[in-house]
Amino acid sequence: MADMVIFQLRVRGYPNLDLYPRTFDELVEMSRGVIGQMKRNARGRFYSATSTFPAMPDEVLEDAPKRWLSVARLLTLHPTFQDSYFLRVAPVETTRRELVFDSEGRITTVDDGSLRITTYIFAEKHHPDAEFKLTCRTDGTNLRVASDKEYRVALRYDSIEFWLHPAGQNYDTSSLVTISLASEKNGARTVAANVRLPLLVTRSRTRLLRRWMVASTGAVLVSMPMILGSGTSLEVRIAAALVGAGLLASGAVLSSPK
Repeated sequence: MADMVIFQLRVRGYPNLDLYPRTFDELVEMSRGVIGQMKRNARGRFYSATSTFPAMPDEVLEDAPKRWLSVARLLTLHPTFQDSYFLRVAPVETTRRELVFDSEGRITTVDDGSLRITTYIFAEKHHPDAEFKLTCRTDGTNLRVASDKEYRVALRYDSIEFWLHPAGQNYDTSSLVTISLASEKNGARTVAANVRLPLLVTRSRTRLLRRWMVASTGAVLVSMPMILGSGTSLEVRIAAALVGAGLLASGAVLSSPK
């Protein structure tokens, strides 16, 4: 009878709004000029749905937080958004690099390091009584929030970092991280903003190889007393067994994330 289509959009850049007006009246006047030009191009006839439109401003990729803030401030000039809170979730990062989405819309990471998710909040009019709260939560599948999970919004503009760390696991797992901005006040007429990030956490192949090598060496040393036999001094056999046991224990420790 009916199909529902969900569009999941990811921002890759922001328009350069440096030349745009900074007041609502100036924006309205600029819009009148654009519509008037469209009417003139159509010989006095105007259609609300058209295939011709002015060129968008040049896209800017650098300094994304500043460009995002410019877009949010321009939107708050419109009465529809003047009381809104805006949320930006930056790309997920490790201590070494920025992670990107794959063709299936997932983010792949290795379980040998922490993840950082930086968020930005902006509101032209801050409403303390609304008790807005920013939260970060996981679905509990071997990925835990290592930083504070909640942040109460107290400023018009702020930047908050959430840190996540993979828990011990013996296989690759999929996790869902949700960043939410919502009002806690009962009866508040707000719609929660939820950003969901699907993550695929894979085991570190380097750590698995290191664990296997350490455990194999430890197993050989533990069996050395039997291999050497009674012809070797007792001290040497005991030392080999103790070193082997230590290596086996180290291999077990290496199987867990740092």
